[in-house]
Amino acid sequence: MNEKEISLDYVAAVTSQNIVAVIGEKIGKDNKKIAAKDAENLITKTLGILQAQGIYAMYLFLLSRSGDKTNPRNMNAEQRIACEITAQLWNELSQEPTKTILKEGFTLRKWDEVNSNKENILESIAKLLTQLDTIFLLRDLYEQTLIYARFGSKAKAKEGEN
Repeated sequence: MNEKEISLDYVAAVTSQNIVAVIGEKIGKDNKKIAAKDAENLITKTLGILQAQGIYAMYLFLLSRSGDKTNPRNMNAEQRIACEITAQLWNELSQEPTKTILKEGFTLRKWDEVNSNKENILESIAKLLTQLDTIFLLRDLYEQTLIYARFGSKAKAKEGEN
Protein backbone atom coordinates (compact mmCIF):
# COMPACT_ATOMS: atom_id res chain seq x y z
CA MET A 1 0.00 0.00 0.00
CA ASN A 2 1.44 3.31 -1.05
CA GLU A 3 1.34 6.31 1.35
CA LYS A 4 -1.10 8.18 -0.88
CA GLU A 5 -3.52 5.26 -0.66
CA ILE A 6 -3.56 4.97 3.14
CA SER A 7 -7.03 5.65 4.48
CA LEU A 8 -8.06 6.92 7.89
CA ASP A 9 -9.81 3.60 8.47
CA TYR A 10 -6.50 1.79 7.98
CA VAL A 11 -4.76 4.15 10.43
CA ALA A 12 -7.56 3.55 12.97
CA ALA A 13 -7.31 -0.22 12.54
CA VAL A 14 -3.54 -0.35 12.99
CA THR A 15 -3.63 2.01 15.96
CA SER A 16 -6.38 -0.01 17.63
CA GLN A 17 -4.26 -3.15 17.27
CA ASN A 18 -1.36 -1.31 18.92
CA ILE A 19 -3.63 -0.31 21.83
CA VAL A 20 -4.94 -3.84 22.30
CA ALA A 21 -1.39 -5.23 22.26
CA VAL A 22 -1.01 -4.00 25.86
CA ILE A 23 -3.35 -6.81 26.98
CA GLY A 24 -1.39 -9.57 28.64
CA GLU A 25 1.60 -7.35 29.43
CA LYS A 26 3.01 -7.86 32.92
CA ILE A 27 2.88 -4.86 35.23
CA GLY A 28 3.32 -4.02 38.88
CA LYS A 29 5.65 -5.49 41.40
CA ASP A 30 3.72 -8.77 41.31
CA ASN A 31 3.97 -9.07 37.48
CA LYS A 32 0.19 -9.29 37.11
CA LYS A 33 -0.99 -9.43 33.50
CA ILE A 34 -3.22 -6.69 32.09
CA ALA A 35 -6.67 -8.18 31.60
CA ALA A 36 -8.69 -7.66 28.44
CA LYS A 37 -11.65 -6.55 30.58
CA ASP A 38 -9.54 -3.74 32.14
CA ALA A 39 -8.58 -2.50 28.68
CA GLU A 40 -12.15 -2.75 27.42
CA ASN A 41 -13.48 -0.77 30.40
CA LEU A 42 -11.02 2.10 30.00
CA ILE A 43 -11.44 2.18 26.22
CA THR A 44 -15.23 2.33 26.62
CA LYS A 45 -15.00 5.16 29.17
CA THR A 46 -12.58 7.06 26.91
CA LEU A 47 -14.89 6.64 23.92
CA GLY A 48 -17.86 7.88 25.95
CA ILE A 49 -15.98 11.00 27.04
CA LEU A 50 -14.82 11.68 23.49
CA GLN A 51 -18.38 11.42 22.17
CA ALA A 52 -20.01 13.42 24.96
CA GLN A 53 -17.38 16.01 25.85
CA GLY A 54 -14.85 16.17 23.03
CA ILE A 55 -11.20 15.66 22.24
CA TYR A 56 -9.66 17.89 24.90
CA ALA A 57 -11.81 16.29 27.63
CA MET A 58 -10.78 12.86 26.39
CA TYR A 59 -7.09 13.73 26.74
CA LEU A 60 -7.74 15.25 30.19
CA PHE A 61 -9.47 12.03 31.24
CA LEU A 62 -6.67 9.80 29.94
CA LEU A 63 -3.98 11.92 31.58
CA SER A 64 -5.90 11.90 34.87
CA ARG A 65 -5.86 8.10 34.73
CA SER A 66 -2.21 7.68 33.70
CA GLY A 67 -0.71 8.32 37.13
CA ASP A 68 2.77 9.81 37.32
CA LYS A 69 5.10 6.82 36.96
CA THR A 70 6.98 5.79 33.82
CA ASN A 71 8.03 2.29 34.84
CA PRO A 72 5.38 -0.44 34.35
CA ARG A 73 6.54 -2.12 37.57
CA ASN A 74 5.19 0.92 39.43
CA MET A 75 1.87 1.17 37.57
CA ASN A 76 -1.51 -0.45 37.86
CA ALA A 77 -3.42 -1.74 34.81
CA GLU A 78 -5.49 1.41 34.33
CA GLN A 79 -2.42 3.66 34.38
CA ARG A 80 -0.53 1.51 31.86
CA ILE A 81 -3.54 1.27 29.53
CA ALA A 82 -4.19 5.03 29.76
CA CYS A 83 -0.58 5.74 28.80
CA GLU A 84 -0.82 3.36 25.84
CA ILE A 85 -4.08 4.83 24.55
CA THR A 86 -2.71 8.38 24.89
CA ALA A 87 0.52 7.58 23.08
CA GLN A 88 -1.20 5.65 20.29
CA LEU A 89 -3.83 8.33 19.67
CA TRP A 90 -1.15 11.02 19.69
CA ASN A 91 1.00 9.03 17.27
CA GLU A 92 -1.88 8.78 14.80
CA LEU A 93 -1.18 12.45 14.12
CA SER A 94 2.32 11.73 12.86
CA GLN A 95 1.28 9.12 10.28
CA GLU A 96 0.01 9.44 6.75
CA PRO A 97 -2.55 10.78 5.91
CA THR A 98 -2.91 12.86 9.10
CA LYS A 99 0.68 14.00 9.60
CA THR A 100 -0.04 17.43 8.14
CA ILE A 101 -2.32 18.13 11.12
CA LEU A 102 0.55 18.18 13.58
CA LYS A 103 2.54 21.03 12.04
CA GLU A 104 4.14 21.99 15.31
CA GLY A 105 4.35 20.36 18.66
CA PHE A 106 6.38 17.57 20.07
CA THR A 107 6.79 13.94 19.17
CA LEU A 108 5.64 11.32 21.62
CA ARG A 109 7.57 8.22 20.68
CA LYS A 110 5.99 5.73 23.08
CA TRP A 111 3.79 5.23 26.10
CA ASP A 112 6.47 5.72 28.75
CA GLU A 113 6.88 9.36 27.70
CA VAL A 114 3.26 10.29 28.41
CA ASN A 115 3.53 11.12 32.11
CA SER A 116 6.57 13.35 31.66
CA ASN A 117 4.84 15.26 28.82
CA LYS A 118 1.32 15.90 30.14
CA GLU A 119 1.56 19.68 29.80
CA ASN A 120 3.00 19.40 26.28
CA ILE A 121 0.20 17.06 25.23
CA LEU A 122 -2.54 19.35 26.51
CA GLU A 123 -0.89 22.47 25.09
CA SER A 124 -0.40 20.88 21.67
CA ILE A 125 -3.91 19.42 21.48
CA ALA A 126 -5.41 22.79 22.44
CA LYS A 127 -3.55 24.39 19.51
CA LEU A 128 -4.85 21.71 17.14
CA LEU A 129 -8.43 22.37 18.15
CA THR A 130 -8.55 25.86 16.66
CA GLN A 131 -9.72 24.57 13.26
CA LEU A 132 -13.23 23.16 12.94
CA ASP A 133 -12.19 20.76 10.16
CA THR A 134 -9.40 19.40 12.35
CA ILE A 135 -11.79 18.88 15.25
CA PHE A 136 -14.19 16.86 13.10
CA LEU A 137 -11.40 14.83 11.51
CA LEU A 138 -9.76 13.99 14.84
CA ARG A 139 -13.04 13.18 16.55
CA ASP A 140 -14.01 10.78 13.76
CA LEU A 141 -10.54 9.20 13.63
CA TYR A 142 -10.30 8.80 17.41
CA GLU A 143 -13.84 7.46 17.63
CA GLN A 144 -13.18 4.84 14.97
CA THR A 145 -9.88 3.87 16.60
CA LEU A 146 -11.48 3.44 20.04
CA ILE A 147 -14.40 1.46 18.62
CA TYR A 148 -11.98 -0.92 16.91
CA ALA A 149 -9.88 -1.15 20.09
CA ARG A 150 -12.99 -1.94 22.14
CA PHE A 151 -13.95 -4.73 19.74
CA GLY A 152 -10.34 -5.95 19.76
CA SER A 153 -10.27 -6.11 23.55
CA LYS A 154 -13.60 -7.99 23.55
CA ALA A 155 -12.11 -10.50 21.11
CA LYS A 156 -9.04 -10.90 23.35
CA ALA A 157 -11.32 -11.50 26.33
CA LYS A 158 -13.12 -14.26 24.37
CA GLU A 159 -9.74 -15.79 23.45
CA GLY A 160 -8.84 -15.87 27.14
CA GLU A 161 -12.05 -17.70 27.98
CA ASN A 162 -11.31 -20.50 25.49
